[in-house]
Amino acid sequence: MEDLQTEDILKVAIDKVAAADSLESLESLRVEYLGKTGLISLEMRKLGKMPAEERKEFGAKVNQIKEHIQDYMSIKKTELARIAMDARLIN
Repeated sequence: MEDLQTEDILKVAIDKVAAADSLESLESLRVEYLGKTGLISLEMRKLGKMPAEERKEFGAKVNQIKEHIQDYMSIKKTELARIAMDARLIN
């Protein structure tokens, strides 16, 4: 996994999801970003080491990034599933 700043995670994730060409590659990205040991979880672990006044803002920011990634992955999953279905119907 890449060592990214919190601000960069969303941009890189969106770029990678956009480039995903199969449901399998999308699932790998889901694990990389949203899994138990994924980048978002690693960011959330930083909360324990932060002063209380920074936690709320940082936590909200990370949750917002997580939601954007989940939403975009959901859209991409639907698109890839449709493409796979179309390919099966053609063949």
